[in-house]
Amino acid sequence: MACKKLVNDPENCVDEMLEGVIALYPALSLIRKERIIFHSKIRKGRVALVAGGGSGHEPFAAGYVGEGMLTAAVAGSIFASPPSSNIFHALKVVAELNGNAGILLVVPNYTGDRLNFGLAAEEAACLNIKVKTIHVGEDCALLSNGTEGFGCGRGLCGNLFVFKIAGEMAAQNNNLEYIYKVSEKVRQSMATFGVCLKPCSLPGQEILFQLADDEIELGLGIHGEAGVSKQKFTTASEIVQLILDKLCSCLSLTKGSKVCVLINNLGGTTQLEMGIVASNVKSQLGERGITVHRMYAGALMTSLEMCGVQVCLLKIHENPEWLVYLDVPTDAPAWPGSPSSEPSFSAASAVPSGCSKESLPSGSNVHLKFDEPTVSIFTSCLRNVAGSLINESSKLNDLDSVCGDGDCGSTLHRFATEIHQALEQQTLKLESPIMCLHQLAKIAVEKMGGTSGAVYGLFLRGIASSLRGASASDWASAWKSGIDCILKYSSARLGDRTLLDVLIPAWEVFEESLETSDSIKVVLQRVTDEANIACEKTSKMKARAGRASYVNAAYVSDVDAGAYGVTVILQAIKESIS
Repeated sequence: MACKKLVNDPENCVDEMLEGVIALYPALSLIRKERIIFHSKIRKGRVALVAGGGSGHEPFAAGYVGEGMLTAAVAGSIFASPPSSNIFHALKVVAELNGNAGILLVVPNYTGDRLNFGLAAEEAACLNIKVKTIHVGEDCALLSNGTEGFGCGRGLCGNLFVFKIAGEMAAQNNNLEYIYKVSEKVRQSMATFGVCLKPCSLPGQEILFQLADDEIELGLGIHGEAGVSKQKFTTASEIVQLILDKLCSCLSLTKGSKVCVLINNLGGTTQLEMGIVASNVKSQLGERGITVHRMYAGALMTSLEMCGVQVCLLKIHENPEWLVYLDVPTDAPAWPGSPSSEPSFSAASAVPSGCSKESLPSGSNVHLKFDEPTVSIFTSCLRNVAGSLINESSKLNDLDSVCGDGDCGSTLHRFATEIHQALEQQTLKLESPIMCLHQLAKIAVEKMGGTSGAVYGLFLRGIASSLRGASASDWASAWKSGIDCILKYSSARLGDRTLLDVLIPAWEVFEESLETSDSIKVVLQRVTDEANIACEKTSKMKARAGRASYVNAAYVSDVDAGAYGVTVILQAIKESIS
């Protein structure tokens, strides 16, 4: 039975929530179609901050739009990255209004966000929009689980420290390069760790993981996934000690260190409990000889109604000037700081709905044309790929369900349905492959959404950027460019249990086989055989990227859903061409 929530329709809840934001805060503006909240006064000649992410984390990120913080926030669906097209729209509007003075793009370090925000930044670069991107990943829960060092974890409530410090630096007319440099230092100077007492549920669904009444989850994220370990429920004091042990070790804090503290209510924790946690954090840091200069608490970056807290520490003993930026008042509605947060000794327009510029493919290959027989083969491949993905969508969802929301098949089904519709309506420019690939990338980004949409969008754009003809060797080269485009923005690599574990070996066999065989039928059979073998290998791999990396490896015993999706696509292409 689905958990009870005050919603009208789960499909429309994000849009209704955004309407509520501007009803509560009329000084903010909303571009409805792209789900963008804007500050109404964007100053020409001043660097802007743009951020965003999935919904369900309110007040993040729209609540931090205001003078001295974010200029714009882009909202995705529940626990899903916003599509790159919406982010790109925000970048275009901001660049037009601030006179292209520069934009700092603050991205929570999740695969979907990295890819979609990265894709938007690439498109912005085509229009000469000045953008610098910072990936915030201050979660330290997974450090003992094979991550490659501090700062590459999930992006949690520490994003707020970057918003406030960088936002005030922009308000004081610092340049983009300097703001980026300081923001990177802020990112590297903080760590977050959290505990959960009770899990959450998505609108219209049941709770996302099981937790016994006498247990707590340690080191969880904000997408409803389980933490890195469980332990028996205990007192607030002992839980705070456990959190601070992890944070102080990660940040190498010792007697004499100075910090600022964020205590984040994950959504369902009472104010009474928050006060108790704050009291214990302050006293226990004091016992360690660590001075707390600022402490903020509240429901800052939630996980729907999850009951629990996260604590973020920011080292400031080397950078006391950051306090000045933290103390300047902001009209961002959700920032928890106020004059009362400072100790007594402390010193303390209408938004356009669109722009005229369009992102168009460029380069010498944009005029490439396919002849009639090639168009026929291309059409057959697209039709067969779409049909196969629809047929396999249930299995793909089942494979994906152990890692979170189980929607890999559904997202590919939406992609495939849209391709079918475009073929029927003859809207795809099949004779012009570069334009067609850009159309397909746009469909992937807008209809699939989240991580999958960004991955396929980057892959298709990468292919489009280097395709020079219709020969098999031309496609081999373009295939490699598509892979490189994914690798440019994704932290995933070969062996991390993702679709790359099929995509890369299959490409290698394709390229090698073209040198030894004149039969495309033989070549494609070798490719699909290798794809199936590579896919099966993912069942034995430990996930090191994407949401599966946050899940206990014991639960992940079948092949990776994304990898299986690639085998479905390659098999469909082989059948069409053979």
